[in-house]
Formats: sequence, structure tokens, C-alpha cells
Amino acid sequence: MKAMQRSLLILLVLVLGIGIGIGVTTTLPKLSSPRAHAVEKAEASASFAKLKEADDLSISFKHVARALRPSVVTIRSVRKIRAENPVRPNGARPEIPGEFRRFFEDDTLDKFFDRGVPQGGLQQQGMGTGVIVSEDGYVLTNNHVVRGADEVEVILSTNRKLKAQIVGTDKATDVAVLKVAAKGLAAARLGNSENMEVGDWVLAIGSPFGLDQTVTAGIVSAKGRANVGITDYEDFIQTDAAINPGNSGGPLVNLKGEVIGINTAIASRSGGSTGVGFAIPSDMVRRVMESILDNGRVDRGWLGVGIQDLDEDLARSFGLKSTRGALVGGVFPNGPAAKAGLKPGDVLLKVAGREVRDANHLRHMVAGIAPNKKVRLDVFRAKKTIQLEVTIGLRDVDQL
Repeated sequence: MKAMQRSLLILLVLVLGIGIGIGVTTTLPKLSSPRAHAVEKAEASASFAKLKEADDLSISFKHVARALRPSVVTIRSVRKIRAENPVRPNGARPEIPGEFRRFFEDDTLDKFFDRGVPQGGLQQQGMGTGVIVSEDGYVLTNNHVVRGADEVEVILSTNRKLKAQIVGTDKATDVAVLKVAAKGLAAARLGNSENMEVGDWVLAIGSPFGLDQTVTAGIVSAKGRANVGITDYEDFIQTDAAINPGNSGGPLVNLKGEVIGINTAIASRSGGSTGVGFAIPSDMVRRVMESILDNGRVDRGWLGVGIQDLDEDLARSFGLKSTRGALVGGVFPNGPAAKAGLKPGDVLLKVAGREVRDANHLRHMVAGIAPNKKVRLDVFRAKKTIQLEVTIGLRDVDQL
């Protein structure tokens, strides 16, 4: 009897235990739900507070776009084509100058030449972008936007149309300076591109596909892009801000509203933006513009050396701790470097107090120095740094 009572008691305890367990299992979510909701509510509130920062960024974008609107212009260029052979012989397509492929899509060219050029000739039109940089009417754009043009027209944000004169162009950097007869224009400020860093926000403003005042946002993706094959002097700012045909010559702008680059090209197989765009840095643009305005041409400095980059093995063999700098491989007889005492095997570390990153950087630095100017070179030779003074020469067209 007692054994039976004990068994019943144990069974009762087990049943109660199972019941309590089930109760805990089924009611815990209900008990914790208000608490979990409170946690999520707190997280949501914190996120809403952070949205203020995003809104501040959006406001910055809006202010930059408004500030630059009257400074960004659409450029229309016209080239008159006179017919020598009005009918294509045997249906063969004539050679098309490469610059005009920037103005038209390939299928448009095909249709254009399928008809042949009439005896009276035709007008070939191109569209691009520019930016006003002085109140009295100086405008920056790309050389390829106006190259070979017989007429150039600048269209302001108010749709006012002004005839433009080509003051000067520089094929080596793809920069052109225009002038319109107007006063009191809204001029954009040229910023310091050297101060820009990878990751900085930028806006590209222009007339892609003829859609004027289009603003796109992105970041500086890279600096010092060279060997792209676009121009002779390449030190591009790379950006993922959308740049499309028609953006050429327009400004790349930082969040201070300063022009830190002139958009010039994209890397694309489709012809549209793929997130890889290139802009000429404003520091280079400024030097080119000032040279054109002062001299009517671009004079570049020349050092008279053959140079190459340093790799880790070369740097180690010379006793250098870094690959920064440019190795002198050869010195031109009677050139500026030879007269200054520079020798093959020297490593150029600084020019006029500025550190040399690599051979391409040195090339641009020297090109930007006015001929006949004396500068100091910091040179690593025989495992120690020495200083030499050099008088920069004038670079001929065929010199590097």
C-alpha cells in the first residue's frame, strides 16, 4: 500500500513538473515579448537620431548643387564638314577622326555616312560641359570637347547663350580655356586637389546625354591614376560618381563647393558609367590655365633625366627603407640635371621640398615648375641624403 502511494506521489510530481515545464516553455516568449519590443524601440530611436547625420549630408549635397548651378555651363561645339567625295565609293566607310566618336554614337555615324556628305557640306555638333572660373567670362572645359570646332557656344543655367572664343588648349592634359563676353558671372572656386583623400565625398555636375545640370554623387576612389592611355600627362582623380558622355569638361566638386577636378573620361565597354570615372586634378588644371593666360601656350619644366620606379628589391639594395622616390637611370648630357651634378643611380626624394611618390609623380612635379626657376633637389646617394640646386629647363614637345 505504501509502495503504491509512493508511486502515485512520484507520478504526480512528474506530471506537475512536465506541466510547469510546458508552462515555462509556452509562456516565456509572451513574457519576454514586451521586453524585446522595448529593446527594438530603443534601437530604432537611436537609429532615428543617427538619421540626422544622414540628413546633414543630404543638405550639404543640396547646397553644393545650388552653389555650383550658375557656374556650370553646357558647351555646344560645331564643326563644318565640307564634302570632297559626296558619295561613298563602293559603300566603303571613310575614316572618322577619333575625336568625333566622342560626339556621336557609332550607329549615328553609320547613318550619317550612309547618306554621304552633300556638296554643300554638313555641320557636326558636339555637346559637353564647362565651368566658369572668373566673373569676366573665363570657362574651363576639355580640349576634346572643342577640338577642331569652327563655332563654340556656352549655354548658362538660365538658358542664356553666349558665343565663346577658344583662348587656348592643351592636348597633353586635355584642358581648354574659353572666353565669353560677359561680366558679373558666378565663378566657381578651384580647390586644392592635393588635399583630397580616397573616401572623400564628391559631386560630378554636367550635361550627360544633353541633360544639363545633372548632379551625381560618389567618392574619390583613387588618386594619381596614370598609364590609363588617355593623355600624355596623367595624374587622374578616380571617382565612382556617375560620369557619362556629355559630362566631359564639367567639374568634380568637394563638399566645400570647390572644383577639385575636371571630368574627362570613363572606363566603360558600354559607353555608359560603370563607376570608374577620371578627372584632371585642379592643381594641374590651374597650372595649365595660368600658363595659357600668361603665355598663350603651356610651357613645361624639364629636368633631363631618365627615371623609373623603385621596387622593394631596388630600395633595399640602395639602403632605402621605402619605395617612395624615383631612381635616376640616365642623365642627358648638358641638361639641367647634368649641370646640377645629378648622376645615374641617384634616387630623387624631394623636389622643392615636396616628397616624390614615384616616377610619374616626379614627371608631373617637374612639368609644373616654370622653366628657368631654381629649385632644390633632395637626393639619396651612397646611403645618405644630399641637396643639389638645379635650374629647370624648358621641355620640348618630344622630351619627357
